[in-house]
Amino acid sequence: MSIGSPDDSNPFKLARKATEDLAVFPTYTSTPVTPYSFQLEDQGRILEYRNTIAGTWTVEPMSLVPFPELTYINVVQTDVGAVTIVPGAGVTFIGDGTTAGIGRGITLYQSPFGGSNNWVLVGGIP
Repeated sequence: MSIGSPDDSNPFKLARKATEDLAVFPTYTSTPVTPYSFQLEDQGRILEYRNTIAGTWTVEPMSLVPFPELTYINVVQTDVGAVTIVPGAGVTFIGDGTTAGIGRGITLYQSPFGGSNNWVLVGGIP
């Protein structure tokens, strides 16, 4: 089997390929709403939180929002109100931060390990 072939079962290579495919033309959406629950149309998008008050955005379980395998969502905060990403019932986060700081972002990746309700968070406040 060659590296990068469609039958390659290495989850890191599959996640990288999925990210590359989706990242070609990311869509930018300003979403100052709080509270907010991520939706199917958020997959592969850059969501901006522009608000002066703190907000909470929720990643719902697959039973409520059936994201495709290896979904990723980018979140960036552009005003003084911090946005915190929280797991819905049955959702597990793995990563280094759940709160975005001004000018910083969080990327959520659906983990290929341990089930579809596991998400890896990258970014946030160091």
